[in-house]
Amino acid sequence: MKLNKNLIINISFALSLLILTLIVYIITLSRSVYFGDSGEFIAVAKTLGIAHPPGYPLYTMLAHLFTYLPFGNLPFKVNLFSAVTSSLTVVVVYFICLKLTKNRLAAVSASLFLAFSYLFWLYSLVAEVFSLNNLFVALIILISLH
Repeated sequence: MKLNKNLIINISFALSLLILTLIVYIITLSRSVYFGDSGEFIAVAKTLGIAHPPGYPLYTMLAHLFTYLPFGNLPFKVNLFSAVTSSLTVVVVYFICLKLTKNRLAAVSASLFLAFSYLFWLYSLVAEVFSLNNLFVALIILISLH
């Protein structure tokens, strides 16, 4: 099967964005419990408990998978889940912008602006549901564009 050259370039840019943002997020990742609901989400991810209403069952189950990683302490593992979902969101935003503008530079720029904006970056480093929510919203937008 012959792959389109543009597809290979677009996937290369997407993988580069994923790796870059994930490295930066891991370097700056919170190694302990953060302010707010972070402690609660770390605890329920480990025990498969129920967080405050509405409970966030999908977040809890997906974050629970990260508690099985063979490295780092528990807060680091659950915080890493937020970093991974945020990095994936950046990639999805790249494809959204690419679809809308047909311009790789614009898509990369928009993705990096999102990745390193204050609140997006902050919630990429701690155990919170916002990063998973951002990923789902971006995926819904991308799917609606097709």
